[in-house]
Amino acid sequence: MPNENLSKIAQIFSASDVKHGVSLFTDEEIRVIENAIIERDGKFNIKCQIKDKYKVAKPEEIVRQLWIYRLLNEYCYPRERIDVERVVYFGSRDSGLADVVVLQEDLQHPYIIFEVKRPQRTAGLEQLKSYCNAEGAPIGVWSNGNEMIRLHREEPNIFVEIPRIPRVSETLRDILTERWTLRWLEEHDELKQGKTTLKKILLDLEELVLGNAGVDPFEEIFKLIYAKLYDEWNGINNPSYQLQFFVGDRSPDQVKLAVSNLLEGAKREWAGVFEATDKIELRNDHLKVCVSFLEKIKLFNSNLRIIDEAFEYLIPQVSKKKEGQFFTPRPVEDMVVKMLNPKADEFVIDPACGSAGFLLHSVMHVAGGIIS
Repeated sequence: MPNENLSKIAQIFSASDVKHGVSLFTDEEIRVIENAIIERDGKFNIKCQIKDKYKVAKPEEIVRQLWIYRLLNEYCYPRERIDVERVVYFGSRDSGLADVVVLQEDLQHPYIIFEVKRPQRTAGLEQLKSYCNAEGAPIGVWSNGNEMIRLHREEPNIFVEIPRIPRVSETLRDILTERWTLRWLEEHDELKQGKTTLKKILLDLEELVLGNAGVDPFEEIFKLIYAKLYDEWNGINNPSYQLQFFVGDRSPDQVKLAVSNLLEGAKREWAGVFEATDKIELRNDHLKVCVSFLEKIKLFNSNLRIIDEAFEYLIPQVSKKKEGQFFTPRPVEDMVVKMLNPKADEFVIDPACGSAGFLLHSVMHVAGGIIS
């Protein structure tokens, strides 16, 4: 039976197995949906704002109605451009139901597809991408009410994240061509706002590109973090500086050039972390996806635990791909050697040397540079 001491939404979300939530939404949005819930025969029901029919008020239905309310009232899409449980055909036989669809102005073709029923990120992203590819929709949004991911489908099977959902008065290009200063990034930092974590971003990237990219994920992510820190550092020293670590409407080649230039600048400014010959090994299209997910977070002067958590995730992933053997990442080897500060007349013993990374870094440290 309903608990009179709890709000209706609180009761609906109280079960221990519920994976959805409502933390993305404002008190006003939650209040409106709360008031739309009625009780029938000891069960909660809610009237769909689009179909005008009552449905069982399951957690995923509450999240769906919250998103519909936001689309109608914050993004100002007219009701006739919004559909729910729209049939998506994958071929002659298979089909699925897209949870929420914002249609193009022609009222025929999907513009934004929402996936809200699958609360787990991996399953939700997989479902969302399949719907967008089947319908050719340029934008897909996954959300479980606590988190969301906004994807722009550039071409089949290539998705990059966009900073926000366009309003009815905006085009996708408006979103893609926004340029940011460090001050803008500080105000919209999704780490600071609690909308995501660096570890979650890495999980998304592993699902989208890193899992089959054929590169060492730790090495490549560390390069991107290094390049992004340099971009933010430029912004700290020059308030009018336009950040370069972003995707926008640039091609994969243009993104690769911009990020590579940032990495080279970082190597000059903070020498000794990477070799002079090191470069980004990710494919250009994979790199663009990675940048699209990292561009909305601020790393400089952020909580170090955020980065620690991400690296704690990455390091075991590296070891798993080496058949259970643990290979210490090169930047960590370099840091440890610098802390030990070995001298030319001292001995270095590495009893479990593996690839002899510690030994090589020790020799390089003593020699004062790169060993040819």
